[in-house]
Amino acid sequence: MISFSKNEKIFYIDIKEGLICEGKFIESNGNGIWIRLKGDSLNTFVYSDLVEERVFKEYGSAVEGLEAIKNKIKARLSKDDTFIKDLLTKLRKSEGNLYATIICDILNEKINN
Repeated sequence: MISFSKNEKIFYIDIKEGLICEGKFIESNGNGIWIRLKGDSLNTFVYSDLVEERVFKEYGSAVEGLEAIKNKIKARLSKDDTFIKDLLTKLRKSEGNLYATIICDILNEKINN
């Protein structure tokens, strides 16, 4: 696992939002590390098996890490489209069939172009 010093500037990949956030390292324990993201009042815990994938010392490395995560997700979704189908089912229930159909058409156009 990468080692950090207390209050060292770090860059964290927020995979929910797809953003790179600046923060500071707080401390490490056997299960992972605690960081504080800039602008947040609460600390964030990163499990040890995710530290190398999501926490970086340099912004450029974080950008490369985010691209690697995006590529893994795209590859997984390309192999198994169950997740996409589930999202479309939820969209049909919440917004109706028209919106779901239009989004399918847009996705198909982007894939075919």
